[in-house]
Amino acid sequence: MQSTENEVYQQKAAAYYDKNMKQSGGSSPEKFYSVLRLAECQYPGILDWKDIPEIEDAEWAKIEDSSVKALTYRTKQAQPPGSRLDSERCCAAFLLKALALYKSGKMDEAIETYESALSPGTLEYCKGINNTPTFVVVLYAEKDKYREVIARVCEQHPRFKYEWLLWHRSSQYTDKSDVLRKAAVLTRRVDILINLYKEAINYWQKIDYRYAEYLQ
Repeated sequence: MQSTENEVYQQKAAAYYDKNMKQSGGSSPEKFYSVLRLAECQYPGILDWKDIPEIEDAEWAKIEDSSVKALTYRTKQAQPPGSRLDSERCCAAFLLKALALYKSGKMDEAIETYESALSPGTLEYCKGINNTPTFVVVLYAEKDKYREVIARVCEQHPRFKYEWLLWHRSSQYTDKSDVLRKAAVLTRRVDILINLYKEAINYWQKIDYRYAEYLQ
């Protein structure tokens, strides 16, 4: 019963945002937010790599289409002067597009989308971007590109990678199945992983020693 009610709500919400998007005229911000909400209504879950919902390919295609449109409106909004789009919402658009591409079998395009989100200057700092490296390393691992796993983590902005190590992997660093640990072992670059944690500990020591202790 609860599932049916949720589906009805999602359908009504999707219809509302679809109508709003078509009636928003030339306003890129309004179109961006409306089409992004449309994509989220089509996606029955949360943006988490560990819990990707199983839905029909046609639905993933709709999510991809909506998220691509959202990012197009984002680009248009970035060109003329105007109100700034919320960075969390922009990040959500990138993640939805990448997940849809991944589930549609477009692995390389999914990786490209994630890397675009992480590229300097693409997004302002936001909480949503903290987990993006998780998606990147998992996809590269699926392609057995373990050197890329190490490289992509190391090249991230210090704040991104150190917060990611704390909030999204601190309990995994001794787990043999962990992708980053596996990449370090297979590429014989455990030294890089050790240095990453040393750097993260030093980073957090200056902010809150309790976080630094958590990483040790």
